[in-house]
Amino acid sequence: SRWQMWRPWTGFCVMAYIAALYYRARGLEVVGLAGEAVENLNLAMRMFGPCGELGDAMDDNIWRLTPLDIEVNLMRLRGRWENGRPPFSHEERPDGWTSHRSFQDTFPSKARLAQAY
Repeated sequence: SRWQMWRPWTGFCVMAYIAALYYRARGLEVVGLAGEAVENLNLAMRMFGPCGELGDAMDDNIWRLTPLDIEVNLMRLRGRWENGRPPFSHEERPDGWTSHRSFQDTFPSKARLAQAY
Protein backbone atom coordinates (compact mmCIF):
# COMPACT_ATOMS: atom_id res chain seq x y z
CA SER A 1 0.00 0.00 0.00
CA ARG A 2 0.97 3.63 -0.33
CA TRP A 3 1.35 4.00 3.45
CA GLN A 4 3.82 1.11 3.62
CA MET A 5 5.97 2.78 0.97
CA TRP A 6 6.32 6.00 3.04
CA ARG A 7 6.48 4.40 6.48
CA PRO A 8 10.32 4.53 6.78
CA TRP A 9 10.19 8.30 6.20
CA THR A 10 7.50 9.16 8.75
CA GLY A 11 10.07 10.01 11.43
CA PHE A 12 12.37 12.00 9.12
CA CYS A 13 12.70 15.69 10.02
CA VAL A 14 13.99 17.82 7.16
CA MET A 15 14.83 20.74 9.46
CA ALA A 16 16.91 18.52 11.76
CA TYR A 17 18.82 17.16 8.77
CA ILE A 18 19.46 20.68 7.46
CA ALA A 19 20.69 21.78 10.88
CA ALA A 20 22.93 18.71 11.11
CA LEU A 21 24.43 19.52 7.70
CA TYR A 22 25.10 23.11 8.77
CA TYR A 23 26.80 22.18 12.04
CA ARG A 24 28.74 19.41 10.32
CA ALA A 25 29.94 21.93 7.73
CA ARG A 26 31.15 24.25 10.48
CA GLY A 27 33.11 21.36 12.00
CA LEU A 28 34.58 20.39 8.64
CA GLU A 29 35.74 23.97 8.15
CA VAL A 30 37.47 23.96 11.53
CA VAL A 31 39.53 20.89 10.60
CA GLY A 32 40.50 22.41 7.24
CA LEU A 33 38.02 20.69 4.93
CA ALA A 34 36.36 23.78 3.46
CA GLY A 35 35.49 22.03 0.18
CA GLU A 36 33.48 19.38 1.99
CA ALA A 37 31.87 22.09 4.12
CA VAL A 38 30.67 23.85 0.98
CA GLU A 39 29.18 20.57 -0.30
CA ASN A 40 27.24 20.14 2.96
CA LEU A 41 25.96 23.71 2.88
CA ASN A 42 24.93 23.35 -0.77
CA LEU A 43 22.94 20.22 0.08
CA ALA A 44 21.30 22.04 3.00
CA MET A 45 20.26 24.88 0.68
CA ARG A 46 18.87 22.43 -1.89
CA MET A 47 16.79 20.77 0.82
CA PHE A 48 14.92 24.06 1.34
CA GLY A 49 13.44 23.52 -2.11
CA PRO A 50 14.11 25.11 -5.50
CA CYS A 51 12.65 28.44 -4.36
CA GLY A 52 13.73 28.12 -0.73
CA GLU A 53 10.10 27.64 0.29
CA LEU A 54 10.95 25.51 3.35
CA GLY A 55 13.31 28.17 4.67
CA ASP A 56 10.46 30.14 6.23
CA ALA A 57 9.51 27.09 8.31
CA MET A 58 12.90 26.84 10.01
CA ASP A 59 12.47 28.29 13.48
CA ASP A 60 15.75 29.80 14.70
CA ASN A 61 14.55 29.53 18.32
CA ILE A 62 14.62 25.76 17.94
CA TRP A 63 17.53 25.17 15.55
CA ARG A 64 19.65 28.28 16.30
CA LEU A 65 19.96 28.59 12.56
CA THR A 66 18.26 30.35 9.65
CA PRO A 67 18.64 29.95 5.88
CA LEU A 68 20.56 33.24 5.94
CA ASP A 69 23.22 31.64 8.16
CA ILE A 70 23.74 28.97 5.52
CA GLU A 71 23.86 31.54 2.69
CA VAL A 72 26.35 33.76 4.52
CA ASN A 73 28.65 30.86 5.32
CA LEU A 74 28.53 29.63 1.73
CA MET A 75 29.53 33.06 0.50
CA ARG A 76 32.26 33.35 3.14
CA LEU A 77 33.72 29.93 2.34
CA ARG A 78 33.75 30.58 -1.38
CA GLY A 79 35.72 33.79 -0.95
CA ARG A 80 35.53 36.55 -3.50
CA TRP A 81 35.64 36.94 -7.26
CA GLU A 82 38.35 38.97 -8.93
CA ASN A 83 36.22 42.12 -8.62
CA GLY A 84 35.92 41.70 -4.84
CA ARG A 85 32.26 40.68 -4.84
CA PRO A 86 31.07 37.45 -3.23
CA PRO A 87 30.09 34.65 -5.60
CA PHE A 88 26.52 33.40 -5.90
CA SER A 89 25.76 30.92 -3.18
CA HIS A 90 23.55 28.78 -5.42
CA GLU A 91 26.23 28.49 -8.11
CA GLU A 92 23.90 29.87 -10.74
CA ARG A 93 23.64 33.00 -12.78
CA PRO A 94 20.69 34.03 -14.88
CA ASP A 95 20.97 33.75 -18.65
CA GLY A 96 22.54 36.89 -20.07
CA TRP A 97 24.22 37.78 -16.76
CA THR A 98 26.46 40.83 -17.02
CA SER A 99 29.09 41.56 -14.40
CA HIS A 100 29.21 45.19 -13.41
CA ARG A 101 32.32 47.07 -12.48
CA SER A 102 32.92 48.27 -8.94
CA PHE A 103 32.01 51.78 -7.78
CA GLN A 104 35.71 52.65 -7.71
CA ASP A 105 36.21 51.50 -11.32
CA THR A 106 33.12 53.33 -12.56
CA PHE A 107 33.59 56.57 -10.58
CA PRO A 108 37.29 56.87 -9.66
CA SER A 109 37.17 60.52 -8.56
CA LYS A 110 34.06 60.00 -6.40
CA ALA A 111 35.66 56.92 -4.88
CA ARG A 112 38.76 58.92 -3.94
CA LEU A 113 36.55 61.54 -2.29
CA ALA A 114 34.60 58.90 -0.42
CA GLN A 115 37.81 57.29 0.85
CA ALA A 116 39.10 60.66 2.03
CA TYR A 117 36.24 60.89 4.49
